[in-house]
Amino acid sequence: MQWHEITKYSPEGYHDREYTIDEWTSFYDIGKSFNGIVFTFQEYQTVERRHIDVVSQLLSETNCHFLTIEYIEIYKDSLIHDLKKSPYNEDLLKHIKLFMKMEKGRRIHINLLEPVMKFWLREYCYMILSNKSRHLKFEIGYDYYLNVCCDVSTSRLREIANSNGLYLDARG
Repeated sequence: MQWHEITKYSPEGYHDREYTIDEWTSFYDIGKSFNGIVFTFQEYQTVERRHIDVVSQLLSETNCHFLTIEYIEIYKDSLIHDLKKSPYNEDLLKHIKLFMKMEKGRRIHINLLEPVMKFWLREYCYMILSNKSRHLKFEIGYDYYLNVCCDVSTSRLREIANSNGLYLDARG
């Protein structure tokens, strides 16, 4: 299995493997200005949805029905406070009981993938999710990079990323 990077960043923005365009990198950038344009929650949701859809498609592609938490870092004591601090987390507050039960070894069924990924993409936790029998592993790195290790062919993986408006291994 090979690791791949799926990203929202266009290959044209990379120079010597560094992304050089002033662009948002985090949920916490909502409301900030990039190249004179204010980054909105609606724009964030579009990109968040693309990442969730890529993972969903990879689960479907590999006939995978669950992922297991291989590793997790979460500060449960401050999570509810942090969620309430943002005006954009109403949907996540509905899933707080589920998330408070997250721990290493827990299985995440595909019907719970969306809220779990939202917690993850919005940086309320750091996780590595995997399904060893389906040869899948997911990790979200800094600056909104989705790292994927799988047996899906590179060309098919590129198709899935591109069909969702994302890029595969854009750094070259």
